[in-house]
Amino acid sequence: MLRTAIIGTLSLLLGLSLGLGAVSPPSMGAAGAETTDPAARYKQWGMTRAPDQVLRKGCRYYKYRYAVNPPSDDWTAEVFLVEPGGDTLTSAVMAPESDPATATRYWRICRASTTPGRFRMRMKIVWYDNFDAHVGWVKPGYFRLIRPR
Repeated sequence: MLRTAIIGTLSLLLGLSLGLGAVSPPSMGAAGAETTDPAARYKQWGMTRAPDQVLRKGCRYYKYRYAVNPPSDDWTAEVFLVEPGGDTLTSAVMAPESDPATATRYWRICRASTTPGRFRMRMKIVWYDNFDAHVGWVKPGYFRLIRPR
């Protein structure tokens, strides 16, 4: 509690001395922990989805769907496919000049390069407002590639 008060006071003095106004510390809950919602770090600018599928022999195409809806018509999106071990397996880039805002696409995945399990699709969206770029991540989508029976 004392630490929070000291940090807040120092932030205020620093802000006033720089002419920027008061800089406030993050809001704290009753126990002294930050009350930030974990979902608040994700933007509502799009989504990714894919059905659970069977991981076949050789290299095959696996379907996924994306949608992009940032506040501007000038945007780019990159979707990263993260395998069960945490490594990025592949990625795809979309832009409004060549790709629709909502579409179905396919990952080309080779069974020899990955393992069955839960895959994560992370989408980074950059949209532009005049000369300013705004970057954000949307909530990840998940799907499973399972062994054939």
